Amino acid sequence: MNNPTLKIESNIPLPPPKRTASGMSSTLRAMKPGDSVFTSDRNQFLSLRCTAYRLHIPIAGREVQGGFRLWRLPNTKKGAAANDALLES
Repeated sequence: MNNPTLKIESNIPLPPPKRTASGMSSTLRAMKPGDSVFTSDRNQFLSLRCTAYRLHIPIAGREVQGGFRLWRLPNTKKGAAANDALLES
């Protein structure tokens, strides 16, 4: 049964997406293993962390004096313990 309040239309162009790269993805992609970024803004830190997760970029983040730091880790499948050991060396 058709819904009388909805009208099916054809040939309506799909507008381009409004979302553009925030700069976070390009920053994360430009980072090499061992590089880090610092921010004093918790929301920016959380956004970076979420973006890295979405892009499958391995990272480690820590609260440090004055803010937050996020490190780019090497690609590894050995787990979090191996990544923490890389940060300590």
